Amino acid sequence: MRREHLIIAASRWRGSLPQARRSFVLLLALILPVYAADFQEEARDIIARRCLGCHGPKSKVAGLDLSTRETALKGGSKGPALQPGAANESRLVARVEKGEMPPTAPLPLEERQTLRRWIEAGAAWTEAIVERRAGRDWWSLQPLLSFAGPASVDHWIGAALSAKGLQLSPEADRRTLIRRLTFDLIGLPPSPAEVDDFVGDVRADAYERVVDRLLASPHYGERWARHWLDVVRYAESEGFERDLLRPNAWPYRDYVIRSLNEDKPYLQFAREQMAGDVLQPVTHDGIIATSFLVLGPVGAVGLT
Repeated sequence: MRREHLIIAASRWRGSLPQARRSFVLLLALILPVYAADFQEEARDIIARRCLGCHGPKSKVAGLDLSTRETALKGGSKGPALQPGAANESRLVARVEKGEMPPTAPLPLEERQTLRRWIEAGAAWTEAIVERRAGRDWWSLQPLLSFAGPASVDHWIGAALSAKGLQLSPEADRRTLIRRLTFDLIGLPPSPAEVDDFVGDVRADAYERVVDRLLASPHYGERWARHWLDVVRYAESEGFERDLLRPNAWPYRDYVIRSLNEDKPYLQFAREQMAGDVLQPVTHDGIIATSFLVLGPVGAVGLT
């Protein structure tokens, strides 16, 4: 049951049994503090994500610091930011409801309602809110270090499973294994002959041989090119009302397939698409690759 339903139920209780009414009130007394704590965390999370970038202890735009209850009640140059128990009289709610704050984009309805209900409930605030922003100690900003750990990721997977009392699934049988591998790498099922060959292959490197064969298949590039083409919004028509055909779009599609099948280095792949017509030496692939720059949808209404 949502917390507001509990409050409504308490206010509308019309039972005739005094003992039942006292029991219900006692139940609310036990449950509502838990909901209030959750409510406070939701509101704190919204303020941390949406507000502290401008109204934190360092920036204090318009003199307003929303990191603590005291500074929020003190407010900034235009007065207190909130009035506990009176959301309609709170400047924070007014600015949010008008879409004026945050200036980047209006808050979703659910977040606006959370702030309103939190303030109506008294704006409980137990400790300072800290802005969630990566600092110089953020993991992705640290220099790469050598790590003499296990060579296989299976070690970490196994450790995580063991911590939860779980085990690895048993190894798949050979027929299942080659079907999974073939569908994954080329998007097609293996032929009956390919299945039989793998099942009967007793060599220690039988699996690796199948992997190498599939990676060398032209179907590998066809299968995985689809993901890149989706990312760059490749289409063979313009879209919108007229949806005019692009009869010369296919060379770019084939370029992506060819690049994957040739195991082209990603850096070269990216450079060719951004400036392949000027990179030296200029190549046929480089010129085709720059189609990347004009792949998006085009509104042709009024152009023809």
